[in-house]
Amino acid sequence: MQYLCPTEHIPQKIEVDLTNLDIGDRVLMHDVKVHPSLKLLSKNDTMPICKILATKPPEPKPKEVTPEATQTSEATDA
Repeated sequence: MQYLCPTEHIPQKIEVDLTNLDIGDRVLMHDVKVHPSLKLLSKNDTMPICKILATKPPEPKPKEVTPEATQTSEATDA
């Protein structure tokens, strides 16, 4: 995002609160709250700057069978 503003109003950072958003919600450029003296230079103020997506937990990896484990189990079966 690019803004035009007086030097005394240049923000150190711009924070966006995502607390109340749900999966599929978006934050658009015009939703970002900034000092009134900042003028957004983008002509498309409805462009999303972030979208909340669902994540899928990683699937557990299957345990690998080593030759040593196979030999040990065969020895105990006898």
